[in-house]
Amino acid sequence: MAAQNIQPMPAFEPRSDPTSTSARWTRWLERFNTYLLAADIKDDARKRALLLYQAGPEVHEIFKTLEEGETKDFKSAVKEYFEPEKNVIYRTYVFRQATQGKEESIDEFHTRLRGLAKYCEFTNIDFEIKMQIVTNGTSSRLRKKALQDPKYSFANMLIDGRKYETSSAQAVGIEEQFKTRENINATAMATPTEKKCYYCGFKYPHDNQPCPAKSAICNHCGIKGHFAKVCRTRG
Repeated sequence: MAAQNIQPMPAFEPRSDPTSTSARWTRWLERFNTYLLAADIKDDARKRALLLYQAGPEVHEIFKTLEEGETKDFKSAVKEYFEPEKNVIYRTYVFRQATQGKEESIDEFHTRLRGLAKYCEFTNIDFEIKMQIVTNGTSSRLRKKALQDPKYSFANMLIDGRKYETSSAQAVGIEEQFKTRENINATAMATPTEKKCYYCGFKYPHDNQPCPAKSAICNHCGIKGHFAKVCRTRG
């Protein structure tokens, strides 16, 4: 696939957030590698030229100032320039502050935590993520289960978390349907039943009009003042 047919990447901005330059550059490079694969670019000279073009003018100027920029691997040279700004303590702090959002599923929270943990240099990433879900997750059921069972595995916790979310969503759906039925029944009970006139059988009152059966003769009993359909002698 020709490179010109691939959508250009957004330029990298080193100064947009100085506290995360290293992490952002790593993510940008990952997307750039995908770009190279999609564009079927294999020549190293073309790769370097395209990186400097796609990364933008700021990265291009930085690359020109590097002593080993022309001889060393182009990615490594720029990465080492940003690496001093990598702060493991700060990255770990950001990880510890992460909390699960109200509408965030356990899988979404897990993915976000794994992305943050990538730059923390944890010895056991799964354990750290598990503890973060236990302490800063929204599920009290998961928290209780993890505290009750020290051997509760991370994999089982994720499985249970999905089950709890599914059952909770189903319960909410049932409750909403029940409330809807209750509201319909309450509305029906609150609506007054239509009154019927004892003499003509039509709606009562007659909106300031005389009853149409006032002068009528009943075809059933022959008595004046009502229609046959409401005649009390019909049994």
